[in-house]
Amino acid sequence: MNARRFGATGIVKRFGPVVALNDVSFACERGEIHALLGENGAGKSTLVKILVGAQAPDAGTLTFDDVAVKLRGPQDAVERSVAVVHQDYHVWPELTVAENIIGTLRRPPQRGAFIRTRAMRREAHDLLERLGIAIDVDRKVGDLDAAEKKFVEIARALAVDAAFLILDEPTASLESRESDRLLALLERLRAADHGIILVTHRLEEVVRVADRATILRDGRNAGVVSRDVMTGDVLVEAILGRAPAEPVEPRACGVTPVLAFRGVRTRPEAKPFDLELRGGEILGLTGVVGSGAVHLIRALAGLVPLNGTLALDGTPIVLRAPGDAVRRGIGYIPEDRKGSGLALEQSVANNIALASLHRISKNGFTDTRARTAIAEGYRASLAIRCASIEAPVGSLSGGNQQKVLIARWLASGARIIAIEEPTHGVDIGAKAEIHRQLVAFAEAGGSVIFMSTELRELLAIAHRIVIFHAGAPEAILPHHEATENRITGIATGLSKATAAA
Repeated sequence: MNARRFGATGIVKRFGPVVALNDVSFACERGEIHALLGENGAGKSTLVKILVGAQAPDAGTLTFDDVAVKLRGPQDAVERSVAVVHQDYHVWPELTVAENIIGTLRRPPQRGAFIRTRAMRREAHDLLERLGIAIDVDRKVGDLDAAEKKFVEIARALAVDAAFLILDEPTASLESRESDRLLALLERLRAADHGIILVTHRLEEVVRVADRATILRDGRNAGVVSRDVMTGDVLVEAILGRAPAEPVEPRACGVTPVLAFRGVRTRPEAKPFDLELRGGEILGLTGVVGSGAVHLIRALAGLVPLNGTLALDGTPIVLRAPGDAVRRGIGYIPEDRKGSGLALEQSVANNIALASLHRISKNGFTDTRARTAIAEGYRASLAIRCASIEAPVGSLSGGNQQKVLIARWLASGARIIAIEEPTHGVDIGAKAEIHRQLVAFAEAGGSVIFMSTELRELLAIAHRIVIFHAGAPEAILPHHEATENRITGIATGLSKATAAA
């Protein structure tokens, strides 16, 4: 398959009465990185499923070099040199790199019924070498870092000679340095004449590498932004259909500690540290994988043991399980909201009320009127977009699911909210709303402690930023002293300068 251009024309897709795509057109050339952008619910995922043959359009055509084709399934797309790498990892941790890249193909090198291991290893090695990826093909994939696992997925997609590669949120779970490595790979693939379709919410990455960006809004084409006029502000306005709102900044917080960590070790070899969360404060934690930031959040949620002591309002407490944290007024929102945070088959209303059942139940029966009133109230105040509060929460976009989790803890009366990656996989509009809600919660007297790898998020809403390195805080920067370069240098160990609040 030697097509130079791959795309779609006049695509329409309906799900019952809902029109997900309405007369959408899109095209990617070989030798370019073409970003596909839009808010959650704009139609991006539906278009990608159609482009890879996972769904059939109700109207419109897919085209290769402007010749109409019909894809009857994903294998048809593969045979036409189109491959997709999904946001979630699709790897086998117990298999080697070579087995993941070559051994999982429909036709790996075989002799009779047996896979030719030496040939498989050689093919994987040669492919990685062509891509400029230095990974030992005999390593177990479960031992790789996040970026290396994504490289393995990309290599597997290219092992079938894909001319066009669709990447769905490839850097969503990566840190800054890992994202840089992946973007550099995309630039090499472009130079090697591959066509790259990049679906992402990270607009700074689009500005860095994309040649064009097609914008979807409410299931329709909302324009194409070319390289010569591409800036973050231009992309935000195209996505939202209006000028972006002014970023929200937190007001000054109190000085009285609400939580006090003393003599904490996130792992045996790490140095012990003390840390406080103040009343009305938004405290941001960051660091590379294994730095200890995530461990602290999960210990506060009662998910992992805390090696050290913890005091709430000056009184020592022990959190042995998530229920202990809830009873102390601590709400937890995990990064994996679908797998760990939400009951996807349950309604929006049930998910919001989950931590408040003791308040609206009597003798084992839930007051459905109270449940409905709570859910409708937060639906309005947090601008949760859903067909109904009785709709399954799994049908909502990522940003709206995150708002449901925030509503759950606001409804419960939580005093402290602990969050991993508050706006992971969330579009620009929902991100701004989530930030506003967290700032409002803090201004009303609540406290927020969150972990994020998005530096702009930390700089936008955190009163103080705690930078973890080697299992402990390396620096604590007040809002007015923090910059992206300073945070990155400390987090990666490139700078050992420390600062105290």
